[in-house]
Amino acid sequence: MLIHPQFDPVAIQLGPLAIHWYGLMYLLGFGLFLWLGHVRIKQQPDCGWNGKDLDDFLTWAVLGVIVGGRLGEVLFYQPGYYLAHPAEILMVWKGGMSFHGDDALSIDKYNDATAKWVPVDIFGKIGERPSPAWSDKPPYTGTGTWYSLDKTLIRKDSVMTGVAKNPLEFNPKLEWVINPRDMFDSLGSHTCLCAQGPTTAVKTLAIGQVAVYPNPAVTSALVFLPVEMETLVCLNAAGQSVKVGFNHVGMDDMLQYSLDVAHLPAGVYTLEFIAQNGAKASAKLIK
Repeated sequence: MLIHPQFDPVAIQLGPLAIHWYGLMYLLGFGLFLWLGHVRIKQQPDCGWNGKDLDDFLTWAVLGVIVGGRLGEVLFYQPGYYLAHPAEILMVWKGGMSFHGDDALSIDKYNDATAKWVPVDIFGKIGERPSPAWSDKPPYTGTGTWYSLDKTLIRKDSVMTGVAKNPLEFNPKLEWVINPRDMFDSLGSHTCLCAQGPTTAVKTLAIGQVAVYPNPAVTSALVFLPVEMETLVCLNAAGQSVKVGFNHVGMDDMLQYSLDVAHLPAGVYTLEFIAQNGAKASAKLIK
């Protein structure tokens, strides 16, 4: 699931006039440049600059930032859209002067043979920035229903593999179910066609193969293991064994167990999982 940060872009609303945080950052940057420039000129009177030179430079710099930023948006991000709607090129108040990389999310893995990171799954299209969000109608960069703004997205059960190549177009409707924001109460899990070896070949479990959620826990927690668990040992901070009940509740690409931790006092606990084949693994639980 994808959770968009809840952040109001408007800093001050004066009737129909909306002053955005983004615009204030521009003003702050220009103001700091002017202040620091005058300070340096006073400290170094032989630098060849005077106050008028600095003010003139700032005038052209402001013009260059606005025109350059807008042209970058038009030429590199959505040239097709602005070619069809040329009047909107001048509508800078609608946004579209930024280069902050809100185009895609990529999960990568390291390839030891090539010494490079390669994509395992990509959400969005790398190099193309939607305005203001990915949507469900062509060109999927803001036309139609917004998917990646104030929404909770859950991957469809029919999706069995990740997107390993940057798509020509990104239509979120194909793989994601749209929900109102904050519509989740667990991390969730998903069956995929990942390469899986036989569990009988597992001799030693790495800690990274054990997931506990939620952590910190209040009344219960889910544990995800690659092999069947036979025994659970729970130790408190003093090294004393504490009884914790567990039940097998599901199986996707990993086995899922529910732990009853409602009776545990607040603290940090060490969970030791012992598989049927004798393999062990451990994880921390915070209550």
